Amino acid sequence: MKKAFLYLIFSLLFCFTPPSNIYAQQDVIDSLKQELEKADVDSSKKNIHNYIIRNYLVRDKNEEALKYALQYYDIMVENKSIQYSNYMNLLGGIYDNRSVYDSAIIFLQKAMESAEYLEDYVAMGRSYLYLGGTMFKQGRKEEALNYFLKLRKISEQNLDIEPEAKNNLASAYYSIAMILKEVEQDKSIGYYLKAAEIFEEAKKFQNLAITLRSIGYIYARVKPDSAIYYHQRSVKILREIKSYTSLAYSLSNIAFTYTLFSQPKKAIPYLRNALDTFRLTQHPRGEIIAVNGLAEAYITMGKLDSAQKYISEALSLNDSINDLDALHETYKMVYQVDSLGGNYLNALNSYIKYRTLRDTLLKNEIVSELTAKYETEKKKLKMPNSRQKMLKKKQKYRLEITF
Repeated sequence: MKKAFLYLIFSLLFCFTPPSNIYAQQDVIDSLKQELEKADVDSSKKNIHNYIIRNYLVRDKNEEALKYALQYYDIMVENKSIQYSNYMNLLGGIYDNRSVYDSAIIFLQKAMESAEYLEDYVAMGRSYLYLGGTMFKQGRKEEALNYFLKLRKISEQNLDIEPEAKNNLASAYYSIAMILKEVEQDKSIGYYLKAAEIFEEAKKFQNLAITLRSIGYIYARVKPDSAIYYHQRSVKILREIKSYTSLAYSLSNIAFTYTLFSQPKKAIPYLRNALDTFRLTQHPRGEIIAVNGLAEAYITMGKLDSAQKYISEALSLNDSINDLDALHETYKMVYQVDSLGGNYLNALNSYIKYRTLRDTLLKNEIVSELTAKYETEKKKLKMPNSRQKMLKKKQKYRLEITF
C-alpha cells in the first residue's frame, strides 16, 4: 500500500505519467540526455533535467535521479521563487523513495516554508501532501494526519478560485483514507469513494485506478467478491491508459485476494502476467512481489520444486535492492519448503534467518514509532516559538519584496 501511495503522490506532485510505450523508457532517457547536451538556455536545461529525473523515479532508479537533481542544487537554493519550492519537493521525493526519510523531511519542510511565505496555495497543498506521505511511511501517523487535514482545509477554502484545489481535495480524501484504513474501515472506504468521484470527474484516470485498487485492498479480507470487482475496474483503466507498472500492482492485488482465500490456481495467471509486466518495465521491487506470490501459491498447491524455483529467483533479485520486507517474506517460504520437504536442518537455519529479519523489522518499526512520539512532543513544546519565528521571517520576506 505504501507503493500505491507513492505512485499517487508522484502523479499528483509532478503531473507526470510514465511513457506509454513500456519498451521505450530507456530510449526516452537517452533522447533527453542528447537534448540536454544541445540546450544552451538555463531554463531549457532545467526542464530537461526535470524530465530525466522523473523518468528515473518512475523506473525506481533513485541513485540516477539524485545525481541529476543535485546538479542544479546551488542554482535553485538562490532562487526563492516557487521553482525553489518545487525543487525542494523533488529532492524530498527522491530521498523518500530511497527510504532516507530524515533527509526527505528536511527538503520537504523547506518546500513547505517557501510555499507558505509566497502564499502559493497549490504549492502549499503539495507540500502538505508529500510531508504527510513521508511521515505516514515513517509510522508518524498523527503528524501525517495533521498535514492531510491541512491539505483538505486549504483545498476546501480555495475551491472557487484555484483550479487545482479540487484535485488536491481528492488527494486529501485519499490520504485520510490511508490513515483510517486500519482502524475505521467503513470511514476509510467512504473517503476513498469521495476521492474516486473527484478523480473520475476530473479525468485523472491514473489516480482513479490507484484509489479503486486501495478500496479493493481493504475488501480483500472481508468481501473477496467486492475486492475483485474494484481491482478489475482498476486493471481495466490502467490497461486503457497504458500505465503498465501500476497495472502490474493491480494484477498482483487480484492474485493476493485469491491467495487469501486458498485459490492459488486462480492467483497464478495474474501473478505471471504481473511478473512479465514488471520485467518489461524494469521494476525489480515489483518482480520480487510477483515472484514471492508465485512461490507462495505453489507451496499452497504442494508443488515444492516449482516453489523453490521462484524462491531462488526472489533471493537473486533481492541481492540488487536489499528490500528487507521482501527478504523476510522469502525466507518464510524457504523455511516452509525445507520443512515440508523433510530438510529439517536447512529448515532450522532458514527459520532463524526469517526470525532475525522479522525482529529487525519489528525493531525498526518500534524505533520509528518511538521517534515519532518524541518528535511530536518536541514539536508541541516548540510550537509557540516556531510560530513567532515564522511570522518574523514572513514579515522580513515581504519587506525584501517591497524594496
